[in-house]
Amino acid sequence: MYEYGPKHIESKYKLLVFKENQPFLPLTNYLNDYLGRIDKSSATSY
Repeated sequence: MYEYGPKHIESKYKLLVFKENQPFLPLTNYLNDYLGRIDKSSATSY
């Protein structure tokens, strides 16, 4: 499961990935790296 961060909160993460209701940082870091290079919908399809 993933969620986009609220716009009113400043964070280095645009997208947060959760596993068993806990943040899963390895995939969160991976996808946020991709969001800097490709479109949102493409990054989340991986």
